[in-house]
Amino acid sequence: GWLHEEKVENQQVVLALRRELDNGEAEAIALALQLKANLILMDERDGRQDVYANCSADHGATWRANDVRIDTGTSVGSAASFVPRVCTDGSGCVYVAWTEPGNGSSPSVYFNKSCDLCATWLAAPIRVDHAGTQASMINPAFLSCDATGNVYLGWSDDRATGSGLDEDMDAYVNVSHDRGSTWQFPTDAKINGTGV
Repeated sequence: GWLHEEKVENQQVVLALRRELDNGEAEAIALALQLKANLILMDERDGRQDVYANCSADHGATWRANDVRIDTGTSVGSAASFVPRVCTDGSGCVYVAWTEPGNGSSPSVYFNKSCDLCATWLAAPIRVDHAGTQASMINPAFLSCDATGNVYLGWSDDRATGSGLDEDMDAYVNVSHDRGSTWQFPTDAKINGTGV
């Protein structure tokens, strides 16, 4: 497909940039350096970063006339939404997950979807994690989906310690079997011991 996910290889650059920037900005800049990109766009048109989506039904030749803001759980530009992950299932559904403080100060993992090539989205994003107020840092690691309606979302967070240190992050996963309408685990499934 025309959508390609690329992982940041040099985490030392990310760590250095995180002294002045949030994690999403740091990863975007590190990836741009890695790929020798000529241009990187971080959308802060309304204040802090928001997540916008747009779709193409013809492999990028044309796009919808307007992009749509999909992190609608907070006021426009009021909270930094970062590290968005995107997955398409090949049947018109587009899934997006990201991290943001939401209406509180603790970060959370949010999810939104469109199953009509970005014409409509959920009215409000779904919070997928159950970290409560314990986590000081959450990083979505992967979002995967298939044509049968399964959506898999994994992330790491530091809810066990609240330290904000990478070595204190634990890995969690949740899964939906109905295109992200409901999520299987009422509490997050931890898939490792302390420190990913």
